[in-house]
Amino acid sequence: MTDGYPRPQQYGGLASELRQTCLTLLKTIATANESRSPILLREIDTYLQQIRMMLDVSADLRYITPEQRDTLNFRVDELGRMNGGWGKAFA
Repeated sequence: MTDGYPRPQQYGGLASELRQTCLTLLKTIATANESRSPILLREIDTYLQQIRMMLDVSADLRYITPEQRDTLNFRVDELGRMNGGWGKAFA
């Protein structure tokens, strides 16, 4: 997904930060699934919001198309809905 970003953004820039946040999100989801912690579920929401904002910035800078942003935001929203379901299941 971040292959189209300019080279300076690949390492230490927006693309790198986006990849890192996505990986951290995955680790947090796995940990939350094991611990069933409401605190971790709130962290997941925070990471999802950060990813949405980075996708918006990426589209504004024309690193990705608006269609790509919308498709990815749909997936992020889907994760958010799943996170809400986990919160109800863990309660």
